[in-house]
Amino acid sequence: MKKISYQKKALSVSEQIDLLRSRGIKFSDVETAKKFLKYNNYYFISGYIYYFEKKGEKRTHILNRPVDFSEIIDLIKFDNLLRLHFFKEISIK
Repeated sequence: MKKISYQKKALSVSEQIDLLRSRGIKFSDVETAKKFLKYNNYYFISGYIYYFEKKGEKRTHILNRPVDFSEIIDLIKFDNLLRLHFFKEISIK
């Protein structure tokens, strides 16, 4: 089996917050963000941040409007709940 070499280094929670701030994300509650990022890192949530970005041929990391991190958490929670209900309804009864 061939070993996979990853180019991106792991970021600490503080580094993730710094990166998100540099990309325009606001933090009204940094402690909640730190707790959330401890279990859901930047690479997981970046797909949800994409929803708020201006679209281009490549990923722009430019937001359409100011976004607070709590909005991203809410979107992730909504997605999880929707997925839970969806799979419950399609499962064999």
